[in-house]
Amino acid sequence: TSIMRDMGEFRQNMVFGDAGIRVEVKEGRGRCIVANKQLEVGDVIIEERPVAWGPKQLSPPCCLACCAPLEYTQITWCSTCSLPLCRQDCSLINKHTPECELMAHAKDMLILNSERDVQQVYYFVTVLRCLWLRAKSPTQWEAAKKLVSNLAHRKGSKVFNFNQTYVVDTLEHFGIVEFSETEIQEVCGIFDSNAFESSESSRVACRGLYLMASLMNSSCLPNTRHYFKPDGRIAVVATRPIYPGAEILACYTQPRWGTGPRHKHLQNTKYFSCSCPRCMDPEECGTWCSALKCPNSKCPGAVVAKKSVVVDPKTDWACVKCGAVIIHRKVLTYQNCGSQMVHTRDTGVESLLSLLEKLSAWFYPAHYTIVEIKMAAVKEWGDGGPVSYESLALKDLELKITFCEELEKIIGLIEGDMSRTKGFILLSFLRTLDYMKEKELQIPQDQIKKIPTMKKELAEIFKFDAGAPENFLSFKVI
Repeated sequence: TSIMRDMGEFRQNMVFGDAGIRVEVKEGRGRCIVANKQLEVGDVIIEERPVAWGPKQLSPPCCLACCAPLEYTQITWCSTCSLPLCRQDCSLINKHTPECELMAHAKDMLILNSERDVQQVYYFVTVLRCLWLRAKSPTQWEAAKKLVSNLAHRKGSKVFNFNQTYVVDTLEHFGIVEFSETEIQEVCGIFDSNAFESSESSRVACRGLYLMASLMNSSCLPNTRHYFKPDGRIAVVATRPIYPGAEILACYTQPRWGTGPRHKHLQNTKYFSCSCPRCMDPEECGTWCSALKCPNSKCPGAVVAKKSVVVDPKTDWACVKCGAVIIHRKVLTYQNCGSQMVHTRDTGVESLLSLLEKLSAWFYPAHYTIVEIKMAAVKEWGDGGPVSYESLALKDLELKITFCEELEKIIGLIEGDMSRTKGFILLSFLRTLDYMKEKELQIPQDQIKKIPTMKKELAEIFKFDAGAPENFLSFKVI
């Protein structure tokens, strides 16, 4: 019965999906969301309003009501509390109510003389919106407090100390003393552990707390994607068939990375060690995202860890075909050098291709550094990226299309079908074909045949997504 009561609390902001799912508590996994019925690719599983929502802590200046970005000189100061708005009668002014009510008494203490001063407001404002619920909406507050805060792990960390200075001490300075230090740090932890980040072209990046969606556990082979509607609602959509009784899974890290970097990121930010099937399998369930090339030049095999690096980080690696071994220390050197080269690379076609050639000498074709470089080419070549279409030779355009096709396959294995990443790849693919056709360049027939299907999939992926690329369905000639 206590689970059912929790369930009611977590359901209170749901707009859709009530009948399709249930909350269960599983040994070693805690609370999780389970399917009540068969779900197919593209089915909306959850649609939900946020319990609290607002700009990220490191946000550039923006209106606290609509979150539209603002230059310092464009700011209108709220007549009640002196916080930044786009105008006094912004159409979303009610979103600004929580901090306006709590800060009104300190109106004359706010000294925001520069962009730098204004930025400090965003350090605390979204947290303040959640704290405001304690008095104004106790049922929302009680449910939000049941989300994981990781407070014990965070104590004394950089992020904890940052929040102590810029949230706890700042609120005290402004005379907001009704919340204890622990309560404030707890809300900071709940946001960092559970919030979903959303971005769209008309506003700065925001983060929101969603009661039901927060209960999805992480897997590095997720079966959902999510997007945001213009009013801040989240929609969670199936990217693989999900059977009755199966868990609904998101991914709390970048699923394209290899197991090592994913594991490190999860431990540093979410304080847990992932034991999903992909993390436990040295071959990463056939995605080979961490695999190296065999040192034996005649062998086409992939070199993977002898045991999962989550279980034994210092394990040696061996070729799956010929058994050739690469010792742990050397693997680490390859990976660190590869990542370093990716992070410090120059833009431009020549430097990208020479880097790809270097990485391909060490890494298996599906390795995450190679995938990142191909993703970079897809993003940067044409489509308003740093490399213009006009400067690309026909062979470069053809190579970009090859990269799109390869990436689509890899992303399908990792993220399931109809993921947002696939949407961005399809869009780049179509825009490149559009440019080639406009310039009357040769396009293979099988690619021309795929255009209607790709357009249909693109429309399906982005149709209600507030963060969709602008004009994603407008092409010149295709």
